[in-house]
Amino acid sequence: MYMTKHKKCVFDKVNRCQKKDSAGHLGTIRSVKKKYCAKRIDNATDRGNHFYNRNCPTKTKRKTKTKLKTRTRTRKICRHTPKYNGLCSDGKITYMVLEDLTRNKRNPWIMDIKIGHLSASYTQLKGQKRNLSSLKKLKYLSKMGRHILLSYITTSNKYGFRAASLSGIKNSIFIPNRINVGMTKPQKMLSVYFKHDKNNYALSNIIKELRKLNKFVHTKDFDEYSFIGSSILFVFDNTTHKRHNVSVNIIDFKRYRQSKKLSQNAKKYRNSFRIGVSNLLKEFIKYKMKT
Repeated sequence: MYMTKHKKCVFDKVNRCQKKDSAGHLGTIRSVKKKYCAKRIDNATDRGNHFYNRNCPTKTKRKTKTKLKTRTRTRKICRHTPKYNGLCSDGKITYMVLEDLTRNKRNPWIMDIKIGHLSASYTQLKGQKRNLSSLKKLKYLSKMGRHILLSYITTSNKYGFRAASLSGIKNSIFIPNRINVGMTKPQKMLSVYFKHDKNNYALSNIIKELRKLNKFVHTKDFDEYSFIGSSILFVFDNTTHKRHNVSVNIIDFKRYRQSKKLSQNAKKYRNSFRIGVSNLLKEFIKYKMKT
């Protein structure tokens, strides 16, 4: 069954989709029908929703004289993203409904890795706004400055990626958790994430999926995409004899760009994404060789 536009959201009592140590603003992602995650968006024109409608639309049905036919049109990138299930609303707020990647995992172990040297650009922060006042320009420049600073104090600038959330890491008393996790060096990050994966079952399967993703982002099919602030979400079932149950998906397309003729600036971020994914795969392989 596929949710239609602005269908009523039926939230679960237990929110599996966003726990206290998750990345993002708490309360913006809710569990729906125990198999979807509903992510809060401003409206139906949200860039993330635009990405899914353009690339991974929900199944549509059309009647013919003989029978009802189902027609779908999806792109290759959809193999590496959560399945899209349209929009729902609680009467006031609109939500984008996506596959719950923790579903069918008894003890989901999550690692959210922000890809790219920077997680925002000035152009995309201000969006389509024109004739900005000096005060508003200063506001966006200040926000851009915070993103640049964040990239330098975390691993983003050096490796092209950083952890945004990480199951198993201890919170720092002196450093905000977001920065503390982002400053964690790759090998330390992986040792924390896979500390219960004694036989490398989860690690081996995740590397297999990450290889597929890395191969895709270096093909011509990816040339038309430019992602800023997007993440790769890693999930495995941290339950004995079930650690082979893994998923690796690109998430968060709020600042994406897509065109057959990308601008030079957009190409720069596209290439940064490719570098980040490649470096991340290298760190995974390096970690496996050590264990």
